[in-house]
Amino acid sequence: MTQLYLPPSVMAAERLRFAADIDARVDRDDPVALRFTRLLQAHDRRLIMVRAKDTIAPGTPLKPGYYHLIVRNDNAPLSVFPVEGANGEYVEPTSRVFTRLAAGDMHNPAVYREMVQKDRRRDAEVERDKKLRKEQRRDHLRDNVNAATRTSVSMNRDARWTQNASGRLPDEKEVMPS
Repeated sequence: MTQLYLPPSVMAAERLRFAADIDARVDRDDPVALRFTRLLQAHDRRLIMVRAKDTIAPGTPLKPGYYHLIVRNDNAPLSVFPVEGANGEYVEPTSRVFTRLAAGDMHNPAVYREMVQKDRRRDAEVERDKKLRKEQRRDHLRDNVNAATRTSVSMNRDARWTQNASGRLPDEKEVMPS
């Protein structure tokens, strides 16, 4: 895997260009966004709420007309998160924004512990699924081997029983040599 390393000055210029692209595609004067920005910055000065313009040129991770939570990161590009419903539909920002922020706060030990426990539960479930699939595969193979190697006699009187490998009745010529 080849990684591309850029000089810090180039990275800084790219971050500024990306921020300018975002700024050109949002309405910073939206009253709901301004009110939420004040509330968000009381929590963390790096947080901003903006509303994307209804028609925007492609090239940024903005959804037209949606509200977005923007995080100004140190020495990294802006992080952009659309405020949307459970199925990706448009919603107005509510206190749910703060609930989602609190749920993702990795500085909070309780949140971090819950995240680790969730990962462990998911890993255990994946292992259980693997074990179940392996057992099912083993049972299937055992059934196939048994079907191919063990003799079974049909109790159905409509079909005659045969012992030859092809499963057909022997011809009279095969039974009685001339």
